[in-house]
Amino acid sequence: MKKAIIKHIKSIQTFLDECTYNTRDFARCAQYVSEKKRAHCLEGALYAAVKLEELKITPYLLDFRAIDDDDHVVCIYKLNGKWGAIGKSSTALLRGRDPVFSTIDKLAMSYFPFYFNKKGKLSLHQWSGPVPMKYFKKIDWRHGKGNMQQLAWLMNELPAKTVVSKKELLTLPKVSKDLWLACFHVH
Repeated sequence: MKKAIIKHIKSIQTFLDECTYNTRDFARCAQYVSEKKRAHCLEGALYAAVKLEELKITPYLLDFRAIDDDDHVVCIYKLNGKWGAIGKSSTALLRGRDPVFSTIDKLAMSYFPFYFNKKGKLSLHQWSGPVPMKYFKKIDWRHGKGNMQQLAWLMNELPAKTVVSKKELLTLPKVSKDLWLACFHVH
């Protein structure tokens, strides 16, 4: 059973990897992603949440906040006592994570060395979550027709854990050229 669940989770990530990246600020519901095969990070997280619910796995959202870069949202879950993530990103390194992390802190920190802007500067400043999907019960994020971006706005109001201060981020060196190419060389 465990292998079957992991296989299904991998197929959710594969579907999102194959979706066209949506560059619009307007966020659509999970059903839109399923039908149009187009998503940005929030839309991908909503799609993943629906699919995890179908597997009877409780989904949560994890919200990353950046300096001089885009914020990012992934859908996280707990399987066999370990945390994993499913995500859509315009970069190759901010997508999903296998369920191998003993805490959400460790899962969130696994994104830090790969969270940098187009100039190569590390940019992950804070994160908040886990946010249970029931937090958004007044929003039809599964099938709704409106702008789901309001979910991101709600998450931005939640308390956040600081990864690195703004001042510390400025002192960190740029990432290597090889890492930059691995990140932004998305097909």
